[in-house]
Amino acid sequence: MKKLLVVASIATMTCGLLTGCHNHKDTILIYSASEDEINNELAEGLKKSLPQYDVVIQYQGSGTLYSKLLAEGKTTDCDIVFDLEGCYAQTLVEKQPGIFYNLKDYDFSTFKDDVLTYSDGTNYYFAPECRTNVAVVYNKKVLKENNLPIPTTYEELTDPKYKGLISITDPKSSGTGYTYYNTLVSVDGLETTLDYYDRLAPNLKEIATSGSAPLKSTDRGETAIGFAMLWQIVEYMKNNPDLGYTFLDKPSGYALYTLAMIDKKQNKATKDVFDYMFTTFNRYHVEKYYPDAIYKDQKSYVENYPTDVPTIEKMTGLFDADYKQKLLDAWRL
Repeated sequence: MKKLLVVASIATMTCGLLTGCHNHKDTILIYSASEDEINNELAEGLKKSLPQYDVVIQYQGSGTLYSKLLAEGKTTDCDIVFDLEGCYAQTLVEKQPGIFYNLKDYDFSTFKDDVLTYSDGTNYYFAPECRTNVAVVYNKKVLKENNLPIPTTYEELTDPKYKGLISITDPKSSGTGYTYYNTLVSVDGLETTLDYYDRLAPNLKEIATSGSAPLKSTDRGETAIGFAMLWQIVEYMKNNPDLGYTFLDKPSGYALYTLAMIDKKQNKATKDVFDYMFTTFNRYHVEKYYPDAIYKDQKSYVENYPTDVPTIEKMTGLFDADYKQKLLDAWRL
């Protein structure tokens, strides 16, 4: 369960006090779609680096966060947006013009060119925050108990011998689910992918709403196989030797997540917090958690993270809202 996180220099604030607290000139509200451990580290980093400000970090699921900002526009209480999926960010730029502060004066030269394709090279209304590749997680113990081999192809997963042992997420409710869906579409096309999911359906134990659910159920031994994010799989493997991952016979697709500042009358506190996130925290957290590079010189401190991920050459429609809606409308499980 995600929780409201608070960094306070004077007093601890609760969700019930949020509205009143936010009116204080030195209180900054961050909407974050990131994981608990990363939100906690951001909170600690801000507390150490900018103790003079009260910063509230409030979790919002990526889809919920998008819908909230789409409805509220610049009237939102939010000051900074963290970990919003890229297509959602681009759609907000188009459907809520002026919602994001133009970051054209910030240094984007440190980012890889392939994560800046949403911009004209002059105006940046959001920054790359992380890139996450997908993979198939499996539980060796559960496979062994069911006398099953580690799968090597996607087609193999449609074999009835895997019935009730596979977990995926719904692309309509989960960024992870959509990334996996679009990965297969980018490789094989829409109709072939829809047919594949139809044939996979009898073997599914669940179509979860949470992106991390397939990994968690596989970790617990409730399923043998799950469609998940690679960085999370590697994290869970540290505590569960029964877990492994594979890319099967297709390249690994990815999603890009973003960092942005709501375009209000920015005060020094908001800019200081954003600058810390843009210049310091973002690089720190991707090198610790997300080794799929967004920076030209990005290092990785993730133990046992693969250096040879067979990344897809190009994800189709990564920042195209109409394309995404077309895929979601076609989804039929």
